[in-house]
Amino acid sequence: MYLPTVGRNTLRLPETVHADLRVSKGVKLTERVRLRGTAEVFNLPNHVNYTSTTTRAYQPGTVVDGVTPLVFQDAATVAAEGLNEQPFGMFTAASTANSRERQVQLGVKVEF
Repeated sequence: MYLPTVGRNTLRLPETVHADLRVSKGVKLTERVRLRGTAEVFNLPNHVNYTSTTTRAYQPGTVVDGVTPLVFQDAATVAAEGLNEQPFGMFTAASTANSRERQVQLGVKVEF
């Protein structure tokens, strides 16, 4: 019986993307008063950074002649067996600290 093997670097996560942007402009209104406007954009590319995948590749199968085979958990096997598991290598968590939805913050400051 052939069992599929898991190769090196199989559980590598996709690249993470962190890009924030801040733009500021100052305008002199009078001799002593300045107006400064700022715009900040967080998570500019609006990209989700995944932090975890399913690492359990094999599930105990149905006992045949006293032997319990290990069944590789690909999407087709999970569907056929009716398992309550995610297929091997599926993303299970994403970072919420650095990859929230894109946010824009605007501000105006008067300096005197």
